[in-house]
Amino acid sequence: MGVLDFNKVKASVGKGREGKSTKHFATEKQREQLNGKYKIVRSVILNPIKVLTRIRHCSYHVAFLWGNLLVLSLVFLWLSKELGYMDCQGLET
Repeated sequence: MGVLDFNKVKASVGKGREGKSTKHFATEKQREQLNGKYKIVRSVILNPIKVLTRIRHCSYHVAFLWGNLLVLSLVFLWLSKELGYMDCQGLET
């Protein structure tokens, strides 16, 4: 190959390994369509981490409410016994 033989040289611009053409990503319109379909799929399928987190938070709140209910019932029994509003037979301390 001589110094001025440029006709035989192929440019490798836009080519990947082994001379194969690179595949370009989808156009902007196709990308928007794929994003729209992906958003629909994400909205249908629940994220299991979020579901488990919500269940855990609900269980914490239920345990807190049961604890409050227990304390309030004990306070109610104590007050009713102290003030004599109810006959608390069987609850002698």
